[in-house]
Amino acid sequence: MTKIRKLHDYQEKYIDNAINELMINNRCIIKSPTGSGKTLICFNIIANIYKKLSSKFKIFYQLNDVRDILECLKNNVNLKDS
Repeated sequence: MTKIRKLHDYQEKYIDNAINELMINNRCIIKSPTGSGKTLICFNIIANIYKKLSSKFKIFYQLNDVRDILECLKNNVNLKDS
C-alpha cells in the first residue's frame, strides 16, 4: 500500500473499506469526525487507486477550501512505498 505518512489503525481500515467500495460501486463517501484525518485518508485512497488503476479511474476530490489541501500537502505528503 502506498502511504503518505504513518496512519492510525482506524485510518487504514477506512482506506481499505473505501477502496473496496470503489471497486464494487465506483464511488464512496468518507464520513468521520472533525480532526480524524479525512484529508489524509482521502490522499491515501487517491494514491493507492492511482497507483493500481490510474487508467481506469477518474478522481474527483472536493474541498471546502483550497487551504485544506495545501496544508495537508505541506505537512504530510511523501508518496513512497512503505
